[in-house]
Amino acid sequence: MGRDGYNAQRTSMDLPIAKKVIDAVKSTTAEQVVLQPTMGGSLPLFLFEKYLHAKTITISIANHDNNQHAENENIRLLNLWTGIETMAALMLIK
Repeated sequence: MGRDGYNAQRTSMDLPIAKKVIDAVKSTTAEQVVLQPTMGGSLPLFLFEKYLHAKTITISIANHDNNQHAENENIRLLNLWTGIETMAALMLIK
């Protein structure tokens, strides 16, 4: 790990759990789901794999123009409601 950030972390979308997550998210919408293997940001996800030997998957529900970490950060109500549906679908994964 460098002094100015975190190591990058990527979980294969071919793993069984990743496929279940993708199917759960797809079950909540008729729209095309964007599968993005790498996202920007400064999450210390590599620590979960390094110390817990666990894979990580992040699910974004924010609108593309939400100005994260800015004084006018926002989320659209539709993103909030669909995000709730998405999170509920994820909780049903077995």
